[in-house]
Amino acid sequence: MTSYEFFDAARTYCFLTNASVTRFGSSRAHQAKLDPAVKQSPHVYWLGADVEYDGAAPADGVEIAERLGMKLLREPDHDHLQPMDWRAG
Repeated sequence: MTSYEFFDAARTYCFLTNASVTRFGSSRAHQAKLDPAVKQSPHVYWLGADVEYDGAAPADGVEIAERLGMKLLREPDHDHLQPMDWRAG
């Protein structure tokens, strides 16, 4: 998935789930400040997006993300999107 394809998929996901992107790409230095344990963050490659919802997180968010070729990771204060085939870093 290219960064352009990812952007389009994330945009579609947000449209379908009433979400907003709160973080997309990051420099390596910024990423290191946020989470030094993650060595290969998709955010550094513009292949990661953090989202927040207007209301409750959708129960079918994982399935929607998968249909768009993305993996949805639930985090305590937001959800994270990345390409389905991204290797954890």
